Amino acid sequence: MSELPHFYVAFVVLAAVLGGLAIGARRRLRLRLAALGVTALALAAAYLGFSELLSRPKPTRLEWLERDTASATVLAAAIREHEGIYLWLQLPEEPEPRGYVLPWNRQSAEELQDALRDSDRVNGNVEMRRPFDLDYPTGGRRFHVALRPLPTKNLFRERIPTYYYNQSE
Repeated sequence: MSELPHFYVAFVVLAAVLGGLAIGARRRLRLRLAALGVTALALAAAYLGFSELLSRPKPTRLEWLERDTASATVLAAAIREHEGIYLWLQLPEEPEPRGYVLPWNRQSAEELQDALRDSDRVNGNVEMRRPFDLDYPTGGRRFHVALRPLPTKNLFRERIPTYYYNQSE
């Protein structure tokens, strides 16, 4: 995320130059061509900025589309002390998982480690309550283990015959 502000500033400056050229380019062909060139540079800067974001985890405070999500499944996590908590979350109703980063919080990191340890022991999934809530109460547990559902039995399947062989013959 450290490159995003630089690309954003470059885009704003190029867009401002484009606006100035477009206002002054009422009849001059040279100014219109310059505006076209600045537009091409602005598009390239925006493309570089967005492509840089594709593989980076998104800060949870910037999520606004999924703000009302009650819980999410934690698929993977990496805890960097004094830097952040990096999460790979599977959101309900979303086909693909997404990467997010929580601001560093020692209590959340300890809860996540405990939940990951417990999930391995009981073969469950780690769930995160209200992942995008900025005002999550500090007293409540944010990460917990949810047991995986048992496989359903097929009551109407055909019975496979069992054959017994007499060993004495």
